[in-house]
Amino acid sequence: MPDPRPFLIVAASARALAASARNSGYKAAALDYFCDTDLADVTTARERVAQDAGGGFDADALVSAVERLAPAGSKPAWGLVYGSGFEDRPGLLERLASGRRLFGNSPDVLARAKDPGRLAALLDGLAIPHPETRLKPPAPERAHAWLVKRRGGAGGLHIREARRSPEGAEAGGSGSLYYQRRVAGRAVSALVIGDGAAARVLGFSAQWTCPWLPDQPFRFGGAVAPVPLPDPLRRKLADAAVRVAEELSLVGVNGVDFIVGETGRGFSMIEVNPRPGATVVVFDRGGPASLFDLHVRAAAGALPALAPTGWFPPETAFASAILYAEEETIIAGAFDWPEWTADRPAAAARIGPGQPICTVFAESREAAPQARGRTPAERARRLALCRTEALRGTIRRCMQSVPA
Repeated sequence: MPDPRPFLIVAASARALAASARNSGYKAAALDYFCDTDLADVTTARERVAQDAGGGFDADALVSAVERLAPAGSKPAWGLVYGSGFEDRPGLLERLASGRRLFGNSPDVLARAKDPGRLAALLDGLAIPHPETRLKPPAPERAHAWLVKRRGGAGGLHIREARRSPEGAEAGGSGSLYYQRRVAGRAVSALVIGDGAAARVLGFSAQWTCPWLPDQPFRFGGAVAPVPLPDPLRRKLADAAVRVAEELSLVGVNGVDFIVGETGRGFSMIEVNPRPGATVVVFDRGGPASLFDLHVRAAAGALPALAPTGWFPPETAFASAILYAEEETIIAGAFDWPEWTADRPAAAARIGPGQPICTVFAESREAAPQARGRTPAERARRLALCRTEALRGTIRRCMQSVPA
């Protein structure tokens, strides 16, 4: 049976976690940046939280909203589950956890996992390949081989080429930037669940960057799972992900990101995301269990015993893609959202350039007959991208048909 306590979900976008909670019988309220219309379908209460000048949660606004929706000291204590938005703010997470029961990694574990220097040292100690990481910028003549990232960044928006960094950028944000040597290959992520002592891998997904935002070349575009990998590589990635998760004492559902070489042999571990991430939507759509339920149980110390036959049905893959606004976008009041969308903004909402409009889903079995020769992952990914492009065009035509 699900834990009977009420839960509060706080994340940059909370709908996927809230839907997972609802699907397994939990009652949850939610706070995020968007408060999309379909969030109301899966929560008992919800609010939109203002963002600060840096694009993160406004701390005071968030603390006030949390106290309204999930008062500290309630009996039973509210359960707190967090997603993205706290990578560089363990202190804010600690404030929210006071008077509530945290189901997820502690602020100390979060800080350790997201510190690039400490993570690099940990990977060195475990003999796990990873890109060279440094705090000082590379020499200008070598900058083309490096990326500059912001500590605690998420979603790829914070990543850029070091050679394009403005002069003196390394001093920005009081040491908030770090540099990582570029690694060629494709992005693969392991979904890991842990109880603080042991961990196991639920599956692997592949990610891609958004092809429609040239000014944000590393922005997360979507994910597909399961991703076909050679068995030797799969075992190596799983072993590396489990060892890191156990060394960090991770609890609940987490992500471990890799770059896999084009030959399918070598790999580099890029980062650890010590909370449920963007792939919740694809694993939850095709898996045998609710990720929210597994997250809560594992965070409470009960690592689930899952069958080793795989998370997804045979010959099936699921994909999701983010539709971003290329220009200021206004959603028409009578816009008819396709059933394969989620995170739907309210009517008349104004969405700025580069901001997410909605999420698009696809399943390999829905692909057109001419796509049958591809792998399930390729079919699902291609369909998600085609649907995203079609929806982009529909929204643009609706905007053009409405008088200014």
